[in-house]
Amino acid sequence: MRVDRAVVREVLDRLQPLAIEAALAAMEAQNVYHCDKRQQIENAIQHAQYEVARARRQYDVVDPDNRLVASELERR
Repeated sequence: MRVDRAVVREVLDRLQPLAIEAALAAMEAQNVYHCDKRQQIENAIQHAQYEVARARRQYDVVDPDNRLVASELERR
């Protein structure tokens, strides 16, 4: 029994630093994933804001008497 306990204790002592390193690596990978995801969302927001501004500029340029073009831009 004492030998078994000693062996188990030694094995756990040897594996513990590896488990800590693995946990830290997993946390870092998760952090990188969240940063990438946040950047993708920010890029999507910027793209949407650009498209809105572009549509607004197109609409503002259209002659109000040209109802075909104006109605198409309003629909968009």
